[in-house]
Amino acid sequence: MASLELTKADLTQVATVSHRGTLGLFPLGRKRRQKFVVGDDTGAVSCFEMKRGAAMTVSGFPYQTLSGEPIQNVAFNRNEEKRDRVFATQGQSIFGVSKKGKEVFRLVSPSTEEIKHLVVDEVLIYSGGDFTFQLYDNGGDAGFHMSNDRIDALAVLPRGVRQGGDGATAPDCVLACADRKLRVVRPRPGGRGADLAFEQELAFQVTCLAAFGLPGVGAAQLGTGGPSSSWHRAPPQLAFAGGAGAPGLLTV
Repeated sequence: MASLELTKADLTQVATVSHRGTLGLFPLGRKRRQKFVVGDDTGAVSCFEMKRGAAMTVSGFPYQTLSGEPIQNVAFNRNEEKRDRVFATQGQSIFGVSKKGKEVFRLVSPSTEEIKHLVVDEVLIYSGGDFTFQLYDNGGDAGFHMSNDRIDALAVLPRGVRQGGDGATAPDCVLACADRKLRVVRPRPGGRGADLAFEQELAFQVTCLAAFGLPGVGAAQLGTGGPSSSWHRAPPQLAFAGGAGAPGLLTV
């Protein structure tokens, strides 16, 4: 097996960052310059562009929220053609910021839990707190699930995975919980709620999830990869890691 040699490179300095999932990458633009965003504990979303090996602040940023509460997650739309804005969570709110640093979207969750997990898929927004999962469709409530234990990671399967012909349009969601179980939550057709489809107990507590297609079929990181029509040809696989256990792979 080929080995990787990794080296550290300091790109820039930002305020304190205490939450996972607060770094995101914009797709490469016409000038092939990489832009990345960071959400920090001061409630700011900063955007930088790499120029001649240096990270330069993009005009209009940082976007500073009024409350100043920590940013807990940032995410881009899984559809690469719609990654013209970054979404972030703060307390019970989800908001979207354009490439010019302007707020263009805001949603306030009815839950009292802070939103710690976020996936955006077309007009669908998957969010998770400590114990609750909520699905929004075009900003409206479309599904809810209360987990039996704390949610440590949340991910969404690619479109086209299910073959049941049940008319559902929203992809399934996978929750990694503190009781060492992976729970697959299935949205009902027409945005009429969500149900626990099945669960799988593992040998250790999972804190990280990723999904991969079979060789030759295509692959995408769960929660960030774009939709792929080839996913329906084979069942997806879940890669997971966390705790003291070695990484694992599970076919859904």
